[in-house]
Amino acid sequence: MVTLIGLVRTLAVSSKPLDCLPYQNRKTVVFRNGWTLNLTFSQFRDLRDSYNSLKKYDLKQVDNDLFEADFRDFKITSKLQMICVVADFLERYQIKVENEVFRIKGPNFELEGTSSMLPVFRELLLGDYKASYKDKVVLDIGGFQGESAVYFWSSGAKKIIVYEPISEYCAFIKKNIDLNRINAEIHQSGIGNEDTIMVTEVFEPNWKVGSKPKKESIKITKIIDVINQSGADIAKIDCEGAETCLNAVPDEILRKIPCYMLELHGEDVRKSVTSKFVSAGFKVTKTKICGDGLSIVYFHTR
Repeated sequence: MVTLIGLVRTLAVSSKPLDCLPYQNRKTVVFRNGWTLNLTFSQFRDLRDSYNSLKKYDLKQVDNDLFEADFRDFKITSKLQMICVVADFLERYQIKVENEVFRIKGPNFELEGTSSMLPVFRELLLGDYKASYKDKVVLDIGGFQGESAVYFWSSGAKKIIVYEPISEYCAFIKKNIDLNRINAEIHQSGIGNEDTIMVTEVFEPNWKVGSKPKKESIKITKIIDVINQSGADIAKIDCEGAETCLNAVPDEILRKIPCYMLELHGEDVRKSVTSKFVSAGFKVTKTKICGDGLSIVYFHTR
């Protein structure tokens, strides 16, 4: 389906815009700045939408899915979507890259992390988990590399309580907490129905296409205790499927936090968790369908 905005952007970037209407398979696309690239339509769309940020840089196609961008101060070889994210950030922030670690400096924050952290941070800046954080205590379950903690803090939160089970991600969280002098608690733990230890497969922070995961034993903390002990005003929960443990939390404990923002994995999970929160006295105030079965749903007490 062609949208008006998409059509206008296509006319602005392509030498032959009629060839770039939604198409199947791959196609050689010639851009107005001289790039000639063999792209899927989703790759073309990513590049089209970030064209103004990226057009001044050299871009080469390494293979079907890998591209090399020369950003002058540094080069990266990655998927096109990641290169577009970096280009968009360079329009607004200072970026340095050393040993595959990105350091972003904005007017009121600094952030360090790997390339996989960048699209997560961009989604935060574009409105995922948008709320009023001024003087609030935020429970951040699924802290990843600390990008959400930095976002909440720069948005006025007074304290962040972070749960993240992966040790190497926690190292980035600690670094970002220190960089921004955030009032925070960091718990190297996931959440679940019971206190336990489980073995899971995780990718290295600097994982690349073709990388294999490693096994890591991670601590799991009972979600009832996490909520009880937090004293939080807002809870953001993004925990790769563990959000289903919320269905077993007694209603009176769930209501101790008046606002939840949940990333839910799958339509069945979204329906069951929504039913649980509504029956506990919450109302749905926002739902964002993200694709691939993912959704972000906001719940507030009535």
